[in-house]
Amino acid sequence: MTLYAGNFEQSDLTEANFQDAQLDFSNFTSATLRSAKFNTEQTSLIDVQFEDAKCVDTRFQHAILHNSKFQSANLSSAKLQHSDAADAIFVSSKLHDSKLICANFRSAELDLAELHDADCGKAVFESASLKQADLRGASFVDADLFDADIRDAEVDHETEFGSQICREFSADRDAEWDWVKSWTNLPEELCIERGPNSEPTGDSDGNPDVEYIDSYESDREKYMNQRKRRHQVIGAISRLINRNPFMRDSQQNTTELEKSEGIYLDIKQLFRENPVPEQRRQFNIREKETKRKISYIKGSFSWLRWSSLRWSMQYGESAKQVIIASLGIILLCSLLYPIWGLRFGSGEAIQYSLSGEISADAILSVVFYSLRRLISPTDGSVTPIGPSEWIALGETAIGALLIAVLAFVLGRRATT
Repeated sequence: MTLYAGNFEQSDLTEANFQDAQLDFSNFTSATLRSAKFNTEQTSLIDVQFEDAKCVDTRFQHAILHNSKFQSANLSSAKLQHSDAADAIFVSSKLHDSKLICANFRSAELDLAELHDADCGKAVFESASLKQADLRGASFVDADLFDADIRDAEVDHETEFGSQICREFSADRDAEWDWVKSWTNLPEELCIERGPNSEPTGDSDGNPDVEYIDSYESDREKYMNQRKRRHQVIGAISRLINRNPFMRDSQQNTTELEKSEGIYLDIKQLFRENPVPEQRRQFNIREKETKRKISYIKGSFSWLRWSSLRWSMQYGESAKQVIIASLGIILLCSLLYPIWGLRFGSGEAIQYSLSGEISADAILSVVFYSLRRLISPTDGSVTPIGPSEWIALGETAIGALLIAVLAFVLGRRATT
């Protein structure tokens, strides 16, 4: 049917079928649309009024909802997979338990909306407004939140944004060699297209009543979880080489990484305000990671600072990383000391020799001395020979810094 500017105000349209109907500029204010069907690509709902409408369990899959107004509407458990709701208004609407998978909400207004337990996987929220929205338990895995306003939104530990956003993931994959992508079985279309029609509906005959997925599972997350350690190392090396700013063919475009940095900053601030410390730490790390990558591409010396912060304390978020860095310094110095030698008491010096034998006691003695120098400036009965003394001084200085860093990280975790 073609029903332009139709008036359905306060009507009871429970289980009504509007598939393929042209309903632009119609008025459904305060109407009851429980389990009604608007779920086809030909269903046009441009600039339609749904204020205070009861749309519980209503199907809007693939419907066109441009500029439609859902203020204070009840859309609990509504199905909006693949719908196009660009510039639509959902202010103060109830969208809890709704399915917004692969939907387009570009520039939409969702201020004060109740989105708790909603599934927004791979949806587009670019330039959308979600101020003071209830996002508890909602999933935004692979969703595009670039330039979205999420100030003062409410989140909890069950609000999910994924381990990495698509923009950073795509930028990293673009910087890898083609043979690395093939070796790691990287799908070609992974994380590139989002919003309506980015996922198959599972019906080749155009059946509007096809069963859409109600729970989004990220292929990107699966791919990242299945990557082996060797794949990650080779991928990191390929990105390091391809992004080298001094190479003629290096990739200089930092647009996607800069957008990723802004998104991570907004999410981190959101979890800080609520507060949810574990997620705040996670996205603080991701924000600093993008800063490190951008500074490397631009050839900035700040890359060295970000790299040192990453390997020493995971940008101030990991006491475990401080301990790992300390162990690394101990082992490194243990390998350097025998080059020039260490003299224990009045005995012979422990020193590398082609004709010498490997002694477990000597190895343990050197490691113990390295540990001692890391945590104190004393040598005990050990005398470093030649440049080994400078190595010992350097290890003590680094040890003092690492102890201060450990106290900083533990204090930071305690206060958050």
